[in-house]
Amino acid sequence: MTNVGSTGLDVFGPNGEFVFVGGPNKARNPADFGKKLRISKYVADQEGVPAWYFLTDDTPGRAIDQARKVFGDDNVHTFKMPE
Repeated sequence: MTNVGSTGLDVFGPNGEFVFVGGPNKARNPADFGKKLRISKYVADQEGVPAWYFLTDDTPGRAIDQARKVFGDDNVHTFKMPE
């Protein structure tokens, strides 16, 4: 997938996994978020590694669902931000 834009890879996991982290702002522009999800998943697949998304528990459900649709249910997780 060349010349399609960029994404913000946050962390490489211990086995090369692509790890992304986000929160409520991911729901602001669903089209842009979807595009970045698809690009990220494509590149992870090309590299032969899983892509994981960790979203704060205050992320709107529509963004969480969108990420699960692309990355798969088992690869999208929510977490509570520390106070």
